[in-house]
Amino acid sequence: MLGSANHDETVHADPARLDVGRAPNLHVTFGGGGHLCLGAFLARTEAQVVFDWVLQRTAVIEPAGAAVREQDTPFRAFATVPLALTPARR
Repeated sequence: MLGSANHDETVHADPARLDVGRAPNLHVTFGGGGHLCLGAFLARTEAQVVFDWVLQRTAVIEPAGAAVREQDTPFRAFATVPLALTPARR
C-alpha cells in the first residue's frame, strides 16, 4: 500500500506526526532503481533553490495551526500546513 510507506510504527516512534527532522528516514518519495521518478532530480533542485531562498530571508518559521491531512488520495499527503514566517533583518 502506498499510504503505508515510511509509516512503520516499529521504525518511527510517532509515524503519523509531521517531523521534517526525523532520523533515520529512508525516503521513498521518488521511488528508486527502475522505478525512479523521471522528475526527481529537477524536483529536488527546485526544492533546494526555494528553501534556500526562503531560509535566507526568514528569521523564524513557526507552526501557525494544525497540519491537515489530505483525505481523498492513496498517498499520505497534507492539504495544508499553516506556517508563520518572521522576516530576517537586512
